[in-house]
Amino acid sequence: MVAGVTVSKEMQVLTGSWNKDKAASESMDAALDLLEIGGLLRKAMCLLKGCEISFDNGEIKFAATSIVPGFKVTEKYPLNGEPRQYNRRDLKKGKHTGHVEQTASSISVVLEWPEPGAGCGSDRMSCPSSNELIILSTVTVGSKTASYKSIYRRA
Repeated sequence: MVAGVTVSKEMQVLTGSWNKDKAASESMDAALDLLEIGGLLRKAMCLLKGCEISFDNGEIKFAATSIVPGFKVTEKYPLNGEPRQYNRRDLKKGKHTGHVEQTASSISVVLEWPEPGAGCGSDRMSCPSSNELIILSTVTVGSKTASYKSIYRRA
């Protein structure tokens, strides 16, 4: 819990459950290739159907939801930018370190991870309207970078 840190009124619109609009979203393939993710894990990532975002006690909680009932990956980060560690999203050995950066119109979760495949990335969340969430994801490994945009509609 982090006291005394708040999210702007403009960013409160992120709160809620969101369904991924696969037709409007860009392919994740270049990023998955860069992260050397294939096979079963790649298929599992395609089963992600949406996300849930909430703010409480100075933290943002982000949960990726799947079409597999009960399967959810959840991360919480203090809004003051304090770092947190979680198991790597690519399921490789080790943890990533992440923190939040806020602007007037977006919130970004910024990540770094060690070898194998050391790199960094970010997920920038913004809502151009109350019913649309855009997450711009960027991944860098070595000197290569891949980005993709995911579009979500309010559930």
